[in-house]
Amino acid sequence: MKIVVLSDHTATRLKEKGQEREKEIGNLEDQYKEQERVYTKEYMELEERTDREIRLLDARIAEEKTKNDLFWTDKRYFRYIFGCIVSFIKTMTLKKEKADLKERLSRKRTQNDRILRSMRVNIASRSVYVSDDEKAFIAGSEGEKKVDDLFMSCPDNFIFIAGYKNFKGEIDRILVCPHGVLAIEIKNLNGRITVIGDSWSIEKYDNYGNLVESARPIQDKGGRSPSEQVNRSADVLHGAEFKRRFPKVEKVARMALCVHPKSKLIKIRGATVDIIADYDSLKDDGWNKIAQVMPNRLQEKRLTDEEIGQIAAFIERDHNYHERKRENRRR
Repeated sequence: MKIVVLSDHTATRLKEKGQEREKEIGNLEDQYKEQERVYTKEYMELEERTDREIRLLDARIAEEKTKNDLFWTDKRYFRYIFGCIVSFIKTMTLKKEKADLKERLSRKRTQNDRILRSMRVNIASRSVYVSDDEKAFIAGSEGEKKVDDLFMSCPDNFIFIAGYKNFKGEIDRILVCPHGVLAIEIKNLNGRITVIGDSWSIEKYDNYGNLVESARPIQDKGGRSPSEQVNRSADVLHGAEFKRRFPKVEKVARMALCVHPKSKLIKIRGATVDIIADYDSLKDDGWNKIAQVMPNRLQEKRLTDEEIGQIAAFIERDHNYHERKRENRRR
């Protein structure tokens, strides 16, 4: 089987998220350095002011002692005793002021250290933090690899196209083969999935079978379910130009594939795509199950190798056309 990668949007989005995180971490580092500089300057100024005030207090304490010693020298003993009492009170007051100044300096340092340490912890946690978007992209990438492995054993004249995108969105994988064209939407979701028409929901259970999340809609950021995502993009692909060039392909078949090992399809009713399956159901003899719904499965309708190559080339040109339009809009 031949694999054609038009674009790896998952890897691109992960790279963009990584760059955003690096930029955010860089900003946090700059803020930390600036805050550290400000705090160092403030602390040094406070330390200098505190030292100056402590020296003044020490001078006043020494002055009280000298003054009291003079009373003893002059044999003014009663005045000396009274002065000792007064001097003791003043000295204790000055020492208390001195201790308060040292405490203020220590408190300021502790406060600064606590804030700076909190900023470092924030930077460290942001470095290892994986956002919900990144988790979704990683899960998507792992799911796509599983599907690639699933189809790897297909014959050489099968072409697997990754990353096709038009103005309605991306189709994760497109299979072009003698049996027709199949658009595949891949979901790597852990839980029990219910599908009613275009409404998809998932329930999650823990390892003990307890319900931890009930009936959450499965939607992209535009509010579209997996079947709506693949249908809208496939409708655009199978437009007038495609039909004119390849009338033999009456339709583009659509499949929604849930590849997480713990995903279970518990209810499907009124599905709007041709196949909804989980990975386990396709691991053994999966291709024969898919072939049953392919539009060109009958022998007389099957595509030749030349037609397969032409369709794959058309899909690639169509992708490039929409890519150029997106680039022009961004400018």
